[in-house]
Amino acid sequence: MQQKIIQRLHGQAQNYAWGMLSSNPDCLVYKLTQKTSNEARPFAEFWMGSHPSLPSLYENGEKVNLDLPYLFKVLSVDQPLSIQIHPNKEQAKILHATKPNLYPDDNHKPEMAIALTNFEALVGFADKQTIIHNIDRNPQIIQKIGENLWNQFLAAQNQQAQDILRQIVAIFLSLTQDEVKQILDDFQWPIKCNPSLDPGSKIEKYDVGYLFLLLMNHLILQPGQAVVLEAGLIHAYLKGNIIETMANSDNVVRCGFTPKQKDVETMKEILICEMKQPNYVEPIVEESNEYTFKQYLTKYQEFACDCLELKPQEKSKGFKLKQHSILLCLQGLGKLINEEGQYDLGFGQTYLINKEIEVHFQVDQHLQLYVCYSE
Repeated sequence: MQQKIIQRLHGQAQNYAWGMLSSNPDCLVYKLTQKTSNEARPFAEFWMGSHPSLPSLYENGEKVNLDLPYLFKVLSVDQPLSIQIHPNKEQAKILHATKPNLYPDDNHKPEMAIALTNFEALVGFADKQTIIHNIDRNPQIIQKIGENLWNQFLAAQNQQAQDILRQIVAIFLSLTQDEVKQILDDFQWPIKCNPSLDPGSKIEKYDVGYLFLLLMNHLILQPGQAVVLEAGLIHAYLKGNIIETMANSDNVVRCGFTPKQKDVETMKEILICEMKQPNYVEPIVEESNEYTFKQYLTKYQEFACDCLELKPQEKSKGFKLKQHSILLCLQGLGKLINEEGQYDLGFGQTYLINKEIEVHFQVDQHLQLYVCYSE
C-alpha cells in the first residue's frame, strides 16, 4: 500500500520526577497526552520522533520506524533537571561502546530550547568576575579549593583560567557528603537563583549540584527566545515549558541534582570550561497581516524548528514543509490542506510529512504550529 504523504502521529510521554504534576494546570506535556488521570503524576517530556527508547506511533499503533536525524520534544519542568553535559560524536561512540547501560546510542546530542513560557535555566559557565563574586561570598568554599589555587584563578587569563576552573569543578565533584553539608549549612546563594532552587522532592538537601550555582549563567528566557546547547556545555533546566529539538540521541552525562547514576569521571574529562554568555538563537522572522513565521536555525544540520502563527482566514498562502518534518499544533483550530485532502488541526495534533510539499491552512481560531525538520 502506498504511503500517505501526511500521517497522523502520536507522541509519547516520559514521567521523570522533575516534570510538572498532572494536576498542575501549566503542565503542557500532560495536556499533550490527551489522557485523564485521577493520580497526580509528573509528566516531564513529550517525545515525537523515531528514537528507539520511545518512538512515536502511527494512527494504527505501529511504531515510527524511520531513521529521523532529530528528536522533537516538549518539556514541562517543575524541578531542576540534572546538571549535565552531552558528548560530541567521537565521544559518544566511545561511551556507547564502553558504557552502553549509561549511553544508549552512539550519537551526539546538541540541543536547542525554545521557550513557550517564561523559562529558567542554568547554561554554561558565567564570566570570571561573576564566579569570583559568588565564591568570595562563601569563604568556606575557598578553604576547600585551597588559597593557592584560588589565587591562581584570580590572576589567570584565558586558557589558564579555564584549566583552573576545571580543577575547581573536579574538587567540587570529589567532596564527600559531609563536606558538602558543611558548605551548604552556611551557603550564600547567588541572589537570582535562590527562589528557583529550594530543594524539591527529588533533590537531596545537600546535593553537590548547589555549588554549581556559583559557577553558571542563570537565564530567564521569555516566550519565543531560544538558546543552543552544544557538546560539553554544562547546563540544567530549572522551570517552565519549552520546545526542544536536538540530534536523535539520549546520551546524558550527569553530575548533580539527580537520583540517576552520575558519571563524574566522564564529566571531568569532556566538560568545556569556557566562561561566556550562552549562545542565543535569533530567529529569522517573516510577518504579514495574516501570519508570523519564525525560523530557528543552528549550525547543526540534523535539526531546525519553525514556529508559524496564523490569524483566522479561509485559506492561507502556501507554506513548504520538508520531507520527514513533524508538525505539532499547540493552539487554535483549523485544517491543514494539500492535494491529498484536509487534516484537522487542534491542540496536540501531530503529523509526519513524508515528502516535501506545499500546504495551505484553513484557520478557524488563531493557530500556533511548530515544525521540526532537518536541513
